[in-house]
Amino acid sequence: MANRRRPLGFRHSRGTSLIEAMVTAVVLAIGLLGIAALQGAGLRANNDAKFQTLASDVAWDLADRMRANVHDYADENTSPYVTSAATNCGSSPSKTCAMTPDDSPVDCSSADMAAFDLYQVSCVNGVDLLPSGTLSVTCTNTGARATPCRITVGWQGPNDTEAQQIVVDLIPGRPEDLVD
Repeated sequence: MANRRRPLGFRHSRGTSLIEAMVTAVVLAIGLLGIAALQGAGLRANNDAKFQTLASDVAWDLADRMRANVHDYADENTSPYVTSAATNCGSSPSKTCAMTPDDSPVDCSSADMAAFDLYQVSCVNGVDLLPSGTLSVTCTNTGARATPCRITVGWQGPNDTEAQQIVVDLIPGRPEDLVD
């Protein structure tokens, strides 16, 4: 008897079965869900980094403004920058203590400059852009002309369980005031 080949039937089919296709679809779906979760986590981290960068920029901007505003030191233990209350963004300061387009001189006192600086960093350049943004400036009474100050910029993002903050410590004033 000659060896006869049998025709291929269902037992020797070389295609994929429905179960194999379903398992492949489930594995692919799990992978896509993982990628979507990573995308969401990346977006949240990016948003948090944006807020932290903005808060840092605001704190250092105010620190630079405080260093540039050399106080007259009529009262050595106070700073016109000390604040814990929110700046009223509805009304701008009485004097614009900055270079104007026509370069007209503006006579500003140290307190005028401080009010303008606090308005700028609170209402124009950043704190108002932070979710639940806060700005606090405290200065320690050391009895010296150079009084250490602390700038704290806080915020609480939509995904934060607690408030975040950036703290900058500085000693504003003239360099000669730093030497006793």
